[in-house]
Amino acid sequence: MPNKLPGRESICRRLAEKLDEAWLAQMFPEYEPAAILSVLRGTRGKSSKTLAASDAPGAPAGWCQLFTDGASRGNPGPAGAGALLLAADGAELQRISTYLGLCTNNAAEYKALIAGLKEALRQGCGRLSLCMDSELIVRQLEGRYKVRHEQLLPLYQEAKTLLARFDAWQVRHVPRTQNQTADALANAGIDQYQAGQPNI
Repeated sequence: MPNKLPGRESICRRLAEKLDEAWLAQMFPEYEPAAILSVLRGTRGKSSKTLAASDAPGAPAGWCQLFTDGASRGNPGPAGAGALLLAADGAELQRISTYLGLCTNNAAEYKALIAGLKEALRQGCGRLSLCMDSELIVRQLEGRYKVRHEQLLPLYQEAKTLLARFDAWQVRHVPRTQNQTADALANAGIDQYQAGQPNI
């Protein structure tokens, strides 16, 4: 006589332990593997304050939205950070445009994110949807890519520390065409500095 089948929750937990994320990405290309695993484990919405990017194609109702971008001319070279913060109703709360000195493009991306996160906290945003066109930074924040560069690690850690202060957050990779304001603000930071200091 066959053994009694385990319950649905037990089966789902076992599957979550064994399933490969690459296979899940092929089976459910529209969702993050981590989101599928959280459903199988029964932890979706319980243990994590982070929402997978694919769970919400836009900022959820009641969430602030932050667009950030970094620019570096030379990589490393003169760099700038740009950020656009929107309130939950879509109203503009703040624009950030600043010169960063000499750094790589990835470092500029993180510094723009950090500046935007600090402003979002200052403005009292409790739930935040991040939009960035750097796939590398997005995947690192999601935990899908490891941070291997020693110069990026402290910036990553600072960003994660700031994110932990929000009630909830999500990060989405967006095409450059949807991040033009932050890109323009990042480049404006470089332009404004160079206009006043032509011999950097």
